[in-house]
Amino acid sequence: MEELVTLDCLFIDRTKIEANANKYSFVWKKTTEKFSAKLQEQIQVYFQEEITPLLIKYAMFDKKQKRGYKESAKN
Repeated sequence: MEELVTLDCLFIDRTKIEANANKYSFVWKKTTEKFSAKLQEQIQVYFQEEITPLLIKYAMFDKKQKRGYKESAKN
């Protein structure tokens, strides 16, 4: 990756370099912590409601497949 900014030549001339955001926009730490907690809760709910049933269904399907292989191997 190219280095777009180097510190080989450093000049201090009070130039302000800002991010691609409004200078008045900021995010409170507590707000991000609350959002993170809510997101973690949503992930847990999604996993319990959507992913866990799929895993159980796959485990049952896998057991049936193994039984089928064992029975066909006996014949």
